[in-house]
Amino acid sequence: MKKSDYKASTNIFEESSEELQMFFDLAPDLLCIAGLDGSFRKVNKAFTRVLGYSSSELISRPFLELIHPEDLQATLDILGHLSNGNEAVNFENRYICKDGSYRIMNWSAHPEPSKGLIYAAARDLTEFRAKEAELLKVNNELIVAERLAKEERTKSIQNAKMASLGEMSAGIAHEINNPLTIITGMVQLIPKIAQDKPNLERKVTAILNASMRIAKIISGLRKFSQMNEVIDFEFVKLKCILDDAMILASGKALRSGASIDIVCDPDIEILCKPIEIEQVVVNLVSNALDAISKNKEKWIEIDVTHRDGLVFMRIKDSGTGIPKEDHEKLFQPFFTTKSVGEGTGLGLSIVRGILDHHGASIEFLENEKNTCFEIKFKNTRGGKDLA
Repeated sequence: MKKSDYKASTNIFEESSEELQMFFDLAPDLLCIAGLDGSFRKVNKAFTRVLGYSSSELISRPFLELIHPEDLQATLDILGHLSNGNEAVNFENRYICKDGSYRIMNWSAHPEPSKGLIYAAARDLTEFRAKEAELLKVNNELIVAERLAKEERTKSIQNAKMASLGEMSAGIAHEINNPLTIITGMVQLIPKIAQDKPNLERKVTAILNASMRIAKIISGLRKFSQMNEVIDFEFVKLKCILDDAMILASGKALRSGASIDIVCDPDIEILCKPIEIEQVVVNLVSNALDAISKNKEKWIEIDVTHRDGLVFMRIKDSGTGIPKEDHEKLFQPFFTTKSVGEGTGLGLSIVRGILDHHGASIEFLENEKNTCFEIKFKNTRGGKDLA
């Protein structure tokens, strides 16, 4: 080879080496050539930047001395794996920095057993793992917060139920007292009519009917007062829910002299927790009865229609509406139009919360002549479409 050609080849080689060294040092990841004997042969500038040691300090000591004690055995295992000619991908261990802190490294390595060398690249995942841990902490906190919110929601609904029962207790007692009076009277007559078989049978039938009425009321009370978390969503006939609600509300209506009329296709079903929807109806009917208690005309109409796959339930009463300035506050917690001591102001707030949980909605219809709320259910089936 001519001297000039040799010099040109040397220059090209030197230029190529300089370019490779430049890329080597510019790489943001930690790049190194290490020996299978556990020592660094060459490291790039990212090593010194991340770990804080100079290149000479890193090369002058076994890299195993820099490994976190808890990660040492796993690192030795990987070295054995590499010594057998196998590559290593996504291996993690912790390196001690010059300031005493630790950095988490994620390694990919290719061995050359014949040369006793390892070509490796590492990425510093310390900040990523810290953020990951923080996100996990936040997620766990959200899970706890969600659980507590669910518990509070259950308590609020349960407290609202008890409040509803308290408000209707006089009416319910009246509903139970009436059939009890019938039973007592009939029992007292039995000795006198024991020989009059037709009359006796009529009295016994009256006693049975009265007993069944009491049993139905008590069953409704028991079902209404049970905790909601034991109830699953299911398709239920809305007419059955309304009938169950009337068991609790009819006594209060009777005492106040109000009529309640229901129009509902018996085949309409909604996906719901039936006790919660019953509570919605009981709350709205109870509010209506309180609102019309001093009216000359006292009536409540519950009208259910099915349209475009949706179910609309309107609860209208003989009242003349709600003042416009109160419309935006109707569903806010603790807002009430009742006198002090007559209500907590949680009724409509609980109603909206229950309906939100069911994917349903409620609104006050401002343009109706009488006071009217409309509930819209989306998860429905059955019933005739009136579109």
